[in-house]
Amino acid sequence: IAGLNPEDYKIDDIENLRNERLDLWEEKTSIQEQIGKLQKEQKEMAKQETSIEASLKETMEEIKDF
Repeated sequence: IAGLNPEDYKIDDIENLRNERLDLWEEKTSIQEQIGKLQKEQKEMAKQETSIEASLKETMEEIKDF
């Protein structure tokens, strides 16, 4: 690093900042994808819960009538 002029340091700093920004963008994209997957799973589980509750209610009514 010795012997570099101030402009070279600035160029290195800019390149490092660009790399950090790219890394953060990739992390953001990955997190957004994970959130999307989790939201999809949540919706599917909510549908399953509704189905199970309906089945349970029907079973309880059958038991009551028995």
